[in-house]
Amino acid sequence: MNGYNPSDDGTCTTAAQVQRTTPRWNPGALADNGGPTQTHLPGAGSDAIGAIPYGTTINNNGVTLACNQTTTDQLGADRPITPATACTAGAVEVAMPPVCPSWTVTTAAELSDCINLANANESPGPTADTITLGADITLSTALPQIASEITLEGANYVIDGGGSVQLFYVNSGGDFTINQVTLQNGSASSGGGIYNSSGTLTVTNSTFSAIQ
Repeated sequence: MNGYNPSDDGTCTTAAQVQRTTPRWNPGALADNGGPTQTHLPGAGSDAIGAIPYGTTINNNGVTLACNQTTTDQLGADRPITPATACTAGAVEVAMPPVCPSWTVTTAAELSDCINLANANESPGPTADTITLGADITLSTALPQIASEITLEGANYVIDGGGSVQLFYVNSGGDFTINQVTLQNGSASSGGGIYNSSGTLTVTNSTFSAIQ
């Protein structure tokens, strides 16, 4: 096997793309979980859940396995179940816990996760999502593009691009409303603060400062 195989002991190594997990693999008993054969269902808190980064493709003995919703698990479920999230190692895909449970963010990573989750919420049915800032945030890398209906409530906090990062990009599928936030030190060849590429953009009670 060539990658991301769960193990509950020390017999696997990190060589040849094998992903060794800790004893917290926590597999359930071999049972009928649906599908054509019996499987081990990872238990709550298992290290197998979310072990495979989204976008990963590997070849296991001639079988292509991809964590990008182009392949399915042994039960026929999409890998991953929730779009744009990490996949489960093993035969049975388990949905990742919500990455944005409160929709109030205080770090760049949380803001990125919430944008990804809001974009994923557009399928199968459109759902508008509101993200609220709970602290000033400085970006070191670009945020995901706005590709769905998202409202950002700034609560008078600041998003800072550090003079090197574009703050927001609204693509043609995006509908972005931003309120009561200061956007500063964003940088890009076009739209250092917000670049709107044929989407819908509404800005209220907000300040743009030192935008390039």
